[in-house]
Amino acid sequence: MPLEINQLYQSGLINEIDRAFAQMIDRRLGGIDPMVSLAAVLVSRATASGDVCLDLAALAQEGFQPSESPTAVPVEISLGHWIERLSNSPAVGALNENKPMILDGCHLYLQRYWRYENLVAQGILARCDPVMESSDMAVLSDLSSDNLFFEGDPDQLRAINVALTKRFAVISGGPGTGKTYTIAQIILYLQRLSAGRNLKIKLAAPTGKAAARLQEALDKAFETLQKAGREIPADVISAQTIHRLLGAIPGKTRFLFNNKRQLPADVVIVDEASMIDLALMAKLVQAVPAPARLILVGDKDQLASVEAGAVLGDICGGLQGDYIREKVPGNNGKPNFVRAGHRSDFKAHIVVLKKNYRFDANSGIDELSAAVNAGDIDRTLDFLQNKSKHDIVLKPFSMHNDIEAALERLVMEKIAPIFNMRDAQKALKQMNTLKILTPLRKGPVGVQALNQGVEQILVRHDVIEPHKGTSLGWYAGRPVMITCNDYYRNLFNGDVGIAMNITSRRAQALQVFFPDSQQGCKSLVPEQLPAHETVYAMTVHKSQGTEFDLVVLVLPDIDVPLLTRELLYTAVTRARQRVEIWGRSDILKKAISRRIRRASGLKQALWATP
Repeated sequence: MPLEINQLYQSGLINEIDRAFAQMIDRRLGGIDPMVSLAAVLVSRATASGDVCLDLAALAQEGFQPSESPTAVPVEISLGHWIERLSNSPAVGALNENKPMILDGCHLYLQRYWRYENLVAQGILARCDPVMESSDMAVLSDLSSDNLFFEGDPDQLRAINVALTKRFAVISGGPGTGKTYTIAQIILYLQRLSAGRNLKIKLAAPTGKAAARLQEALDKAFETLQKAGREIPADVISAQTIHRLLGAIPGKTRFLFNNKRQLPADVVIVDEASMIDLALMAKLVQAVPAPARLILVGDKDQLASVEAGAVLGDICGGLQGDYIREKVPGNNGKPNFVRAGHRSDFKAHIVVLKKNYRFDANSGIDELSAAVNAGDIDRTLDFLQNKSKHDIVLKPFSMHNDIEAALERLVMEKIAPIFNMRDAQKALKQMNTLKILTPLRKGPVGVQALNQGVEQILVRHDVIEPHKGTSLGWYAGRPVMITCNDYYRNLFNGDVGIAMNITSRRAQALQVFFPDSQQGCKSLVPEQLPAHETVYAMTVHKSQGTEFDLVVLVLPDIDVPLLTRELLYTAVTRARQRVEIWGRSDILKKAISRRIRRASGLKQALWATP
């Protein structure tokens, strides 16, 4: 059995938390089977790597695969023997047992993640009955004859139909497919359907930046609808983070609103749902009252959440292949609402928007993202090598190249102007003109090296002053990203801000400004911030929920499991105007051919139910 705990720890493939978990179980139970102890270490590592559970069958067949290593460590263990030993261990329970680990077939869970998965599955399936009463259907019939819709997108019409007739709905689509515009129309219809009743609609997104973007996009959508003669409510609904919506309690992992004290809401709409991890989704589902509608909006093809789970992907996972539109009977292009019957097929709760309104027919970004998403290697390379597509570029690049020299022009053109700005909102907007993305945290083209490289360019050009030591520390113009949740200050993992000097009568002080969906910007002094890091460059995972004018994706020279089709698709679709991929074509081909795989039982729980 080559896979051994101390060897894994010394090699850096597991951390102290993983090893301590197995040691804790061993102490509490007075000694456990070494094979069970190894499983405990690996299931702890699996959840930290994004899996909900440990897939024992895949592990026995393929070995232990570190996310940033090209080679797997073999596991010479019989699957049947391993399951037998786990089944007989006091540390492992069957379903619903209160044991540290739960064995469900070939899936081994930490007990809390098994509970989270079941809460999400049960909470969603419980909402799969129709929401409409017979009296409401008559109102919808009247509404269907009006002229609210002027685009006539059949997918948008169906999305509105699903949102109004069901208590659970998913609206998926790539950037520019009209997700926010559809949300705006859903809100107007819901308010008209409420017939003067004060309908409580809550809007949320996983991060402060995503909430601010949702609010901005929704305001534009309402403005467009108002110009077309639609009656817009006076009290515009405000978007907020999911943590703020649920009532984050400082110093606690639980929320003010939960299964016992539920949200005062009739409708909860959550954008960027692909970013929501399993634990947060479980708490959200419990907090939304049973009679209320829960509408998830996002891109099912993006990377999964940073934390454990691929919830939106699992929810949409049963669609398989190209989505087949279900026709909604219409009346001259106007919606004709379908009467809801008994519990429908789970597919009926999901709508995928396909038509792109952001890019024109000649957009390279749109064509490239579609080719990557389809796993079409030849078409992807053809697009990248097509000189007529000026918004997409494949730049042959190796980690042995001088990365600072390659980045210098872009840094001085896009980043340096920030240091002359005095308005925080303008500086935050300028930050979004360029973002350097990478799959990795460490190595020559990892996020740490890229951030240091950008700082050195700025130092050489006297944009920022050199500091002693290996870190430049704090300076005006420094962009930072929060790396942990701080409920006291309402800052959450992934929030991005910028440091700026504020001059008062007494002195000049440095403050860090963050976008805020309600105030525009909020500021704190650097000492108030939770854990954070410089963010000229960021990992593709951390870029979810954001968009930039120009995206530069820097690929490593070696193939690693982190390089997947979903990672490339996510990186490409972060770009509004132009995307440059710096790397070797052979590495790009391998990434396109690999799908992300996260161990989970949620897809089966949702789609196997009749």
